[in-house]
Amino acid sequence: MHTAAPPRSPQVNPAQAQSERLAWLFRGCDGTQGPVHPLLQPLSCLRDLGDAAVLIPPPPTRTPQPQPPRHTIDRAWLCARVDALPALPQAVLAAIRVLQQDGSSTAQCAAALGRDPALAAMLLRLANAAAYGRSGRIGSLYEAVALLGRAAVGSVLTAAAVAAQFQDARCPGFDRQRYSRQAFASGIAAQTLANELGADGGLAFTAGLLHDIGHLVLVSQLPAAMAQAMAWARLHDQPLHLAEQEVLGIDHAEAGALVARHWHFPPALVAAVAGHHGTGAQPAAEHAWLLDVVQGADALVHALDLHQAEDERVPDLDPALWQRLDLSPARCARVLAVTEQGVAALAGALTP
Repeated sequence: MHTAAPPRSPQVNPAQAQSERLAWLFRGCDGTQGPVHPLLQPLSCLRDLGDAAVLIPPPPTRTPQPQPPRHTIDRAWLCARVDALPALPQAVLAAIRVLQQDGSSTAQCAAALGRDPALAAMLLRLANAAAYGRSGRIGSLYEAVALLGRAAVGSVLTAAAVAAQFQDARCPGFDRQRYSRQAFASGIAAQTLANELGADGGLAFTAGLLHDIGHLVLVSQLPAAMAQAMAWARLHDQPLHLAEQEVLGIDHAEAGALVARHWHFPPALVAAVAGHHGTGAQPAAEHAWLLDVVQGADALVHALDLHQAEDERVPDLDPALWQRLDLSPARCARVLAVTEQGVAALAGALTP
């Protein structure tokens, strides 16, 4: 049964409206985090709610529901479709190789990036967005690489090249702009979390940026079935990955892992893509931190409510994961603020 978001009345004061919105975002939490989700207090501070109460409504009474439309997805067929995807563009791969070489200079990196005009233009937009508030504009790729850093440039190149492979996807209900903004926010949040832990922020940025690439796989390869899964999720107020499993028999995490392996992403990155909804195989011990960071970043970004969408919700997380991330309310509020500011600064940078 669909549960509608609370209406926004002009008579409601801003603090009350914010409290009601937060309550709606956390409606799906089942109490495994305790009586209060650990993100509630940091979010209340970020939104200046003070002592305003955020009353989480009890879960709705479950009533028998009709069976979802089911599609029998042949995994071998989907794997074959993924295997048929072209390799990433040579210009991108060459630029990434130069960026990863310890001995390469900033000038060499800029020269490699300049071989693809579209990517060069995108990086200049990104650099100018990141430099907002500084005097002057970033006018050269040399300046862009120097400002953004090699790790960030390499991550953005990879994400842009992957997204370009699915540019022609047409799926009713899929919002590409929302997808891109969520991906970028997840990258920023994951990098910030990793930095707080003293871990590899560059790898975390890449993992956050790419963790939902399975959405692109499903909307491009199975547009009609995926449209039904999205409609089912909205109708029954259900997390999308659960609706995908019910309707398709596969979710975007599993589909994303297929394409991550196809393009030979590092094992840590494949594990983060496959396991970010807790449904993949356990990663190797040395990669477990990255999965923790991506799952934490995913929850933080949903809590920021970037699109004010009716179907937005904050996922429950394993309390042990929250402890491993060592996020006090103050640190959590800092990560939320950095992510929100970063998304605001970079809005529109990845689109012409």
